[in-house]
Amino acid sequence: SSGINAEWPLRPGTLFPNGPSSALINGALSCTETNTACDSLIHQLITNVCDNKKNSASGYILLRRLAACHPPFILRQIDLITSALGTPSTLTKNEFIQGNHGAVFVSVIGILDGLGDNLFKKDVTKILTECLEFITQHTKTETRLYGPSIIKLAHILLRFLEKDRTRALNLLQKHYTDKLRKLDSKLRDPVLTRLIDILSNGSSSCSSDFDESQMAPYLAKLCSDSPESLNILQDLDAGSIKKPIVLKMFLHEICRRMVSDSSECRSLAHKLAIRHVREEPKDSAVVFSYIEEALQHSQQDIVKSVIAEIPELILLSGPETPRLMRLAFAAVSSAKVDIVHEFMIIIKTVITSSDLF
Repeated sequence: SSGINAEWPLRPGTLFPNGPSSALINGALSCTETNTACDSLIHQLITNVCDNKKNSASGYILLRRLAACHPPFILRQIDLITSALGTPSTLTKNEFIQGNHGAVFVSVIGILDGLGDNLFKKDVTKILTECLEFITQHTKTETRLYGPSIIKLAHILLRFLEKDRTRALNLLQKHYTDKLRKLDSKLRDPVLTRLIDILSNGSSSCSSDFDESQMAPYLAKLCSDSPESLNILQDLDAGSIKKPIVLKMFLHEICRRMVSDSSECRSLAHKLAIRHVREEPKDSAVVFSYIEEALQHSQQDIVKSVIAEIPELILLSGPETPRLMRLAFAAVSSAKVDIVHEFMIIIKTVITSSDLF
């Protein structure tokens, strides 16, 4: 429709630039009867991806890209995705394993995560309920295996609390809070911890307010390259677990430490920048501009520090993924230090992660 095209303009040939599947998608996107052609194709893609026997990895990659670039096409299929997920609460352990339901769940969470805040333009209570049933019932013995998907779901639920607090709290009843707390005891991830803290303590906001005037002296010290910079970054690391919003005020100064002579400062800078991008994807351009600068730095230890973070960064880079990958591989090829280990981790991420493209 014209409304959809105005908000998310279709750009044939740019979403999926290469390959036969790419030609198919781009052809559908450029078709005059866009809704008919694309909806039919996406319906088939979802069916293949959520088929317990097929679980098409390439189809999942296409759906993730569509979710990010053209969300209306995926939003129209939410009911289909919900039905494909099924009702995990009714499955026995053997049925769950034999039916490969774990792979379907991972795919569904990835697609929902790709939609970002657009997800909440639909009623998502049912699909999020089924996702909660899945992680609280079927991941007890393999929490680590499903850890990344559990954390993605925690991110989605935090955004749900921000967008529609009443419906989110109705969904996240006390028995879910107790079960999520058990998962957190195994994962110990700050995102899940923050979700539980909000649910347990009844915080009025997911991104608790803070007094900028109190933070100003610390920002001034960072701006002047004070010897206390490392201590300030450590305090930000501890404080931003429950109040990630505090990082926004310090973002440029945090990113400036990516080229610090101190390896500890560099490590904290990357950690905090990644944490902020997870919470505020719209600020990714700021972070990636500093990443690009660090990748081209003449000091090889600085380049090595950035390369070590690339696997995590490319999972958050969205449309910037191809450019970031080119810069990373250029840095790897010209590095004068041994970064074979870091290089192999990047390769493994590219091969095994469906979130990249």
